Amino acid sequence: MSEAQETGLDRVERAIREHLPARAIFGSDERQSNKFEALALCNAAATAIGADTFGISKEAERAKLNELLCAARAMGDAYRSLSSGVRMALWDGARQADPAAMGTRNIPSPLVIPRIAALVEAGLPAAREAIESAQEKGRRNTRAAAVVGEARAIWQRRTGKALPAKQLDEATPFALFLADVLDALDCGKPRSAYRAWAALHSSDD
Repeated sequence: MSEAQETGLDRVERAIREHLPARAIFGSDERQSNKFEALALCNAAATAIGADTFGISKEAERAKLNELLCAARAMGDAYRSLSSGVRMALWDGARQADPAAMGTRNIPSPLVIPRIAALVEAGLPAAREAIESAQEKGRRNTRAAAVVGEARAIWQRRTGKALPAKQLDEATPFALFLADVLDALDCGKPRSAYRAWAALHSSDD
């Protein structure tokens, strides 16, 4: 098979053969072991969430929370400014439009509308705490990070050698193996991928 005809799985399996010592694992022969580990690497890339998806933008969440509070206050003020007859007509119309929903929690009681701002304000401390305790969204390629994690496990299982927790020397045998795997799976470059993996596992130290 020419390189042009190789699939991503074929290229990952070739990287394993070229960079790792031969070893049969889980009772299988060497060829089956290569295929098993290549599939594990492909699966890591395929099932990871992707790039830029972990965490939240705290600044954006704070702004949206303030926007919600302003909207709730405006809603309450507008509702209270209506005459009683118009308020009654509003809810009569809602009942006629969807009688079933009016008996559920899908549509709030008319008594909730004037108090909506107070309810939002009561929930603000918990919402703000959730924002501050959340992970800040970053530019991390989690597909690449997942592949790095699997590649590390395979390398250590095959060689018995420890790997750095933070920085990657691109001249090392592992980095050369990782570069071929990442290239085969279109998951970026070794150094940035390793940084993404290290950032996601920084709390493990």
